[in-house]
Amino acid sequence: MGKQSEAEEAEKVSGEPEIAPNGIPTIAPTPPAPTIAPTPSALTKVEPPKKSWTIEDSEELYRIQGWGEPYFSINAAGHVTVSPQGDRGGSLDLFELVNALKQRNLGLPLLIRFSDILEDRIERLNACFSRAIACYTYPKYR
Repeated sequence: MGKQSEAEEAEKVSGEPEIAPNGIPTIAPTPPAPTIAPTPSALTKVEPPKKSWTIEDSEELYRIQGWGEPYFSINAAGHVTVSPQGDRGGSLDLFELVNALKQRNLGLPLLIRFSDILEDRIERLNACFSRAIACYTYPKYR
């Protein structure tokens, strides 16, 4: 076989049929597409540094102020605390309370009732009605 002309080479590259010596048409292979190497910045995903979790993040996630205020909160140690008398009394660390109860061989789960919360809610509700009665000069009904 001799040298091929540029036209024959172009014909092979273009994918046009070529006639083989046995008379059967063949299609010349198409050259591979050029590849572009990715840049190093495309290979590495840069993430912003993660901030550490805070007490405020927990309060926001669990919406403690929406459902638990003034009776439940999260202390500086990250533990849930309960204040049975609201902002008018002390508070208990529930984590420490449960650990103390476990040391007494009480099994988990535990049901812990704080009757002072109900009492405090009734007092607050009664005070609200008393203020409304005084504000709108509602007559006594008893």
